Amino acid sequence: MPLIQNQFLKYLQKNFSPKQKILISVSCGIDSTVLNYLINNSRFFNLENIFYIFFDHQKRVEGKYEIEKFINYYGVNKENTFIKKLKLGKNETSFQNKARTARLQYIIKLSKLIDTDEVFLGHHLDDFKESYFIRKIQSSNILGLSNIFNEKFDKLNIHRPLVTYTKKQIKVYARKNNLI
Repeated sequence: MPLIQNQFLKYLQKNFSPKQKILISVSCGIDSTVLNYLINNSRFFNLENIFYIFFDHQKRVEGKYEIEKFINYYGVNKENTFIKKLKLGKNETSFQNKARTARLQYIIKLSKLIDTDEVFLGHHLDDFKESYFIRKIQSSNILGLSNIFNEKFDKLNIHRPLVTYTKKQIKVYARKNNLI
């Protein structure tokens, strides 16, 4: 079993019961694609307890087609899938912050609806480095810098099991497993 898969399964066994409900936030990027693959390939959770949230930021026309392609290609359970269209306006200077806030608000709402506190994100080591330096450049205070690494938000448990891997390592794993 490859290292990433082995460590991922150990993470699940240490932190979860197979009967727990989980929510995966999927961006259709390589990181969340690998996360989805690892969760499903582990066969750890009961399939009916895996829920998916996709956010359509409506910034690119092809966004909704990428979501549909992902769902169909990877056989995502459509009954447990939620697609949230975000209407954030055209103001480029505050788009990222508005999008992050809207996503978190919807994840909180959805987690209550499906009765889970367990949320998976595909963030990796390079995401954390990038977020830290961007916030540092923007002169964030210690609170702004520290919340990048939160494992709790509101009453949610935020899981980032790929955080010890670089983007390059994730790409290599994806290539070896024929993930698109």
